Amino acid sequence: AQSLAGAVVGHTAMKLMGLKSLTLCPWAIREGVLLRQIEEGAAGASWWERMSRLGEEPAAPLDPVPLRLTAATVSRPPATTRG
Repeated sequence: AQSLAGAVVGHTAMKLMGLKSLTLCPWAIREGVLLRQIEEGAAGASWWERMSRLGEEPAAPLDPVPLRLTAATVSRPPATTRG
């Protein structure tokens, strides 16, 4: 069963990142790395080496995404006068 709140967060994140499609997996990243290693053997190891070096290269700057906030209305109790 999927959560409506999770779907809304996912949809919003995709819109903000400009993603048109997304692949979901019920497993965590550890299982994904293990499955790739099992499926690809030695080629899976080279994939992991490439992935582990990704953080060493400077990332291309991203265009900032404007943050849109909605105005919240706050109701305050009426002011009272002291006598």
